[in-house]
Amino acid sequence: MATHLTWSGHSLCRHLRDRRNGAVECPIVVISLFNGIRGAFRIYDVLGIAVMGKISIDISRDANRTTRSTWPEVMEYHNVEDISLEDVRQWANEFPRAVEVHVWGGFPCVHL
Repeated sequence: MATHLTWSGHSLCRHLRDRRNGAVECPIVVISLFNGIRGAFRIYDVLGIAVMGKISIDISRDANRTTRSTWPEVMEYHNVEDISLEDVRQWANEFPRAVEVHVWGGFPCVHL
């Protein structure tokens, strides 16, 4: 447990609280395979980038619950083996103005 912040920590907190430093909206869809601890989504938050869409694929109920509480707008899928062409078409229809799709792959916890 931290009891205080360094000068850098205080500086970051001031920066994050300043409403003028809002996230930059980008036409990007992020697909996180084996989402786990959500590092793929978090990096965009740290960089100050608001992506158009977030798609999480993870079989862990605990990981999915944590993802939903942090990013309630996430599209959640459970088993990567069940992703179909129809699902991909749905994503394309959901985000027709996306210019880029970033696919991140975590380390699978189970053998595929």
